[in-house]
Amino acid sequence: MKKEGVTFQSELYEDSGHGFAVNGSPTFTPQASERHWKTMLALFGRTLRV
Repeated sequence: MKKEGVTFQSELYEDSGHGFAVNGSPTFTPQASERHWKTMLALFGRTLRV
């Protein structure tokens, strides 16, 4: 979507069910959760201004 100036990244977490990043959830997947939170925190660090 270059015309609109939007940059995006899509993440795929194969073999992970809904709720995989929530510790204590029946579908919690430690490796996928770690990857997810690293990616999310990096995104927040790049885009959020306080």
